[in-house]
Amino acid sequence: MDFSASSAERLLHFFEEITRIPRPSGHEEKIADYLEAFLRERNIEYVRDAKHNVFAVLPATEGREGEDALMFQGHTDMVCEADEGVQWDVLNEGVTLIREGDWLRADGTTLGGDDGFAVAAMLALLDGAAPSHPRLEFLFTSDEEVGLGGATAFDFAPVTAKKLVNLDSEEENTVLVSCAGGMRMDMMLRFDFMDCDGVALKLTIDGLAGGHSGADIHLGRANANRELAKALQTLCRQVRVNLCAFEGGSKDNAITRSASAVFAVTDIKKATEILEAYKEEFIAGLNEEDKAGVGFTLERVLAPEKMLSREDSRRCAEFVSILPYGALEFNEDLGIVETSANIGIVKLAEEGLSVSMLCRSASDDKLDGVDYIVTSLCIFHGAEKSERNRYPGWAYSKNSALCAEYGDAYEKVFGTRPNVQGIHAGLECGIFKKKAPHMDMISIGANMHDIHTPRERMSISSCERIWKVLLTLIEK
Repeated sequence: MDFSASSAERLLHFFEEITRIPRPSGHEEKIADYLEAFLRERNIEYVRDAKHNVFAVLPATEGREGEDALMFQGHTDMVCEADEGVQWDVLNEGVTLIREGDWLRADGTTLGGDDGFAVAAMLALLDGAAPSHPRLEFLFTSDEEVGLGGATAFDFAPVTAKKLVNLDSEEENTVLVSCAGGMRMDMMLRFDFMDCDGVALKLTIDGLAGGHSGADIHLGRANANRELAKALQTLCRQVRVNLCAFEGGSKDNAITRSASAVFAVTDIKKATEILEAYKEEFIAGLNEEDKAGVGFTLERVLAPEKMLSREDSRRCAEFVSILPYGALEFNEDLGIVETSANIGIVKLAEEGLSVSMLCRSASDDKLDGVDYIVTSLCIFHGAEKSERNRYPGWAYSKNSALCAEYGDAYEKVFGTRPNVQGIHAGLECGIFKKKAPHMDMISIGANMHDIHTPRERMSISSCERIWKVLLTLIEK
């Protein structure tokens, strides 16, 4: 593909090269081999670790040896998704690049602009694109998309830079200066089942808007698991209810759109009246996005073999309904959610009621606070609790010199300053801040749309503009 007319020709050339290299998460050997060969060919000092992270150093050019080092970072792995009917051997085949006007996309698969843009930009800099620069350090991390594994494993010992530019954002006019850490919590309420009697009903709440439990949590969307538990709790207070089944959600990082419960009652008429009255109140309390498609369906079904006691059924409904959910605290400086909780998966099975939550915060202390609340609720209700996959956040600093320097470089190119924002989701920057607390960091990138889908595309002109900003930042 000919990029000779582009001011970011070198960046786009390397982007095309790496699209030919298979690099799904967990299989970064081939892209790391490519990086090693590239660096050896240019006699550039580098280290490759067992996780296929690659760290490289460009010494300062003459006259700039006394300046602070600057580090660039991005991840080498990509999400591999294909359109239905597209055959793609992700371990052995790269992607087929297609250019449509200003946009680059792949042929029926994800493009890998996330985070191929970063890899290509760093390769272009290592190839000598900036004739004058301070000491530059480059970190290519692995396994970002499935748990930030490369960043977590990387030994920061060789890093001397105190400023880091993460190249894993998707909006050219935005500088990210904060991200959320996270913690997954798994809970279990254990029960003994009894033989089922009475009439069985199934209540389903579905058609809610759902969304990402970080990026969309501030929108006030209802969570089907919590709403179903609240409906059952209302019912349990007025009639005998014996819960037989409860199932909602499949991912802890998604706001649950649908959930259903099967339960036995002895007074079907009264139970129906209570739930019909509750339905009106429930729908009236939803926001417009949820109201647009919501379903609240009660139907009679065949009775299952087993059910919980009336008291255990009440405990189930009460436990799920009082767990923290939604945007819990806001960062007023950035105008974003700081702390949140999502009740992602609930399932009643033979061993009892299992609940999986994902809680987020830019502050480790505030994440600990949510953990304390959930732990207290578990103790009160007799639930077992475990934690997994905790990763640190990156708290906002008003005094970031790097953010100001990048803003100056951006203004020289665009004539205006970028938006300074945080993101209520995880970035590798949170890991790095934990390893190097005094590191000054920002996260930036070129315009991309529909990442992680076969519709993913990246703007060529945006790459050119951000490339110019990076060179301006380096050559200041």
